[in-house]
Amino acid sequence: MDPKTYKVTGAQRINGTEPGDTFKAVLPPLQEARLLRRGAIKIEGGRTPSARLPREELDDLAREAQVHEPQNLPTKQAVIEAIEATYRDQEV
Repeated sequence: MDPKTYKVTGAQRINGTEPGDTFKAVLPPLQEARLLRRGAIKIEGGRTPSARLPREELDDLAREAQVHEPQNLPTKQAVIEAIEATYRDQEV
C-alpha cells in the first residue's frame, strides 16, 4: 500500500505533525477512518474515501475489532460505532 499525504485539520498533533501541517503515512484503515470521522485529518491531493468499503476490507476491519456478523455492518460508520460500543462496554 502506498503512503497517502494527510493534512492535520484538528487541534491536536497527529503522527507527530502539528495542526495545519501535512505528513505522509500508511495508516491502518480503522485509524484513518476514526481520524477522518472526527475531523482530525483530511487526505491531500486525493479523493475522500467512500463511506462504503469493499466486502473483504469490511470483513477484515470487523474481524480485527472482533465484531461478529460483519455482513450486517455495511458501512465504515457502522463498524466504527460497533467498535466504540465494544470499548465503551469494557471501560471500568
